Amino acid sequence: MNWPAEPSSLRVFNHSVQIALVHGLLWGLHRLSYGRRLKFGGRIFSRVIALLTSHHKRIVENLELIFSDMPAGNAERSSQDVSRNIGITFTESFSLDDFLNATAHPSLHGAGFEVLK
Repeated sequence: MNWPAEPSSLRVFNHSVQIALVHGLLWGLHRLSYGRRLKFGGRIFSRVIALLTSHHKRIVENLELIFSDMPAGNAERSSQDVSRNIGITFTESFSLDDFLNATAHPSLHGAGFEVLK
């Protein structure tokens, strides 16, 4: 049977550094209040991680593919919004108790809610 090759020591080291950075980021984020934690987590993902990992480029390319008539500036802005939302969701995933407390008594409002009434 052909087994996959063992990962190189450089690759193992790279993954170890990435894991340490994510743990450090989560540790630092948990020192902030829940609201600030979400904002900061969203900003870190949209302004750092998405750019370093090419998520930003892929999001823009997908938006341009789907919405070919969308102006380039709108695709860029939408990519940042999508990336920020990913960062907020990621941060919420590691803040379960705070998330449950924040959503225990939701206040529904806005134009969409008014239409549903």
